[in-house]
Amino acid sequence: MAADAGPEFLEAAVGGHRRAVLDALWETVPTIMRSAQLSLRELPEEYSSAFAWSRMHGFTIDLSLLPQTLRRELAWCMFRTIERGHAGPGDPA
Repeated sequence: MAADAGPEFLEAAVGGHRRAVLDALWETVPTIMRSAQLSLRELPEEYSSAFAWSRMHGFTIDLSLLPQTLRRELAWCMFRTIERGHAGPGDPA
């Protein structure tokens, strides 16, 4: 089906979310993680320790070019991953 995902498929997906559910999930994200740009230097240890980074290159996740709904969803996913303590795929739930 993914091979058939053309403009019609994308148009059908628009508005396919429930705004109230997304808003409720967003409210669970700590304020410090709600920025469009997450910098390791600005995150408290409880969140920053979940990310790998290079001392030479630093660390910033920039979600600012994404639509607000997607930006919020990705921030929520990162927060939930940190909150649950998963390091990656295959880790026990």
